[in-house]
Amino acid sequence: VLLRIEIIIAGLLLFKRTQMTGIKGTLILLLHFTIYIMIMLAFYKNLPCSCGGVIAKMTWKEHLIFNLFFILLCGIAINIKRQSLRNEQINYKKFLSQ
Repeated sequence: VLLRIEIIIAGLLLFKRTQMTGIKGTLILLLHFTIYIMIMLAFYKNLPCSCGGVIAKMTWKEHLIFNLFFILLCGIAINIKRQSLRNEQINYKKFLSQ
């Protein structure tokens, strides 16, 4: 199920009209996983790792920092997208008033 959600979110990011929804979806997934990491670090000593690739080499604390960095990037992306949408609306209103 999670893989399907990730694929859908990736698809949303491809199209200008659905990018904001995709960015927010990404943020929600990152927040959930980051909360999971925080709970694991707070309450468990023996932490398993089923990650693949480069992420498998990270400690849980490094993974937490990694996630927090990408949460920050999502926040920046949302602000940039909002500003872009505002500018488009302003330009459209100017175009209509001519």
